[in-house]
Amino acid sequence: MSQPTFEPTRTKWYGVRTSNPTGLGIFERGAWWYRSDLKLFAYWDGNMVHYVVAGPAGGILFYGTQVLICPSAGNYVLNVSLSSPWVPTVINRVVSVTNIGADPATDPGTPMAVKASPPIVGMTLIGVGAGTTLTEAVVATGW
Repeated sequence: MSQPTFEPTRTKWYGVRTSNPTGLGIFERGAWWYRSDLKLFAYWDGNMVHYVVAGPAGGILFYGTQVLICPSAGNYVLNVSLSSPWVPTVINRVVSVTNIGADPATDPGTPMAVKASPPIVGMTLIGVGAGTTLTEAVVATGW
């Protein structure tokens, strides 16, 4: 009877870089590198690149967007659900809240009272202009 051999799958280390490698596919799944321009580690899951933030407020970067229809001027409550690469169970830090679109263009308001309750980041947009559709994006770190 022959003895089975163990051949572990190795991940590929792409080293220190200032951009993500090109040509990544399913067979490069697990590849990782350090982005010196961003000061973040990155890895390829076979579908997309994910970034890891070091330190006590670190973790994976999670993203989410939410569309909000604002028929009149005023204040609006907004909840953005985070995901990618998975749904977070811990949010260590909200990195940014950004308006990525207003149609028609108007004042998108100011995010206030931003609170994280995984996997949701909630806030109140103060002073939104009349009659617009907003698209808000949130980036947070966590696990």
